[in-house]
Amino acid sequence: MRNHTEVVKQKYMSYQQTHEQVKNHYPASTYVGSVEAVLQTTAKKRQLYAPLKRAFDLTICKIGRA
Repeated sequence: MRNHTEVVKQKYMSYQQTHEQVKNHYPASTYVGSVEAVLQTTAKKRQLYAPLKRAFDLTICKIGRA
């Protein structure tokens, strides 16, 4: 059985290698683009669900008061 530091070192090295491969495979612009896309879709969903959430909250308040 290998000691703990050896195992951790091996895991870290494999992680670093994978990270380098991903970085080389996808340019930075792809990362930024995908993050922006996620943020935009999240914002759109929030706009769509805002009225529903408000109605739901109002209903819950009314039930709470009754």
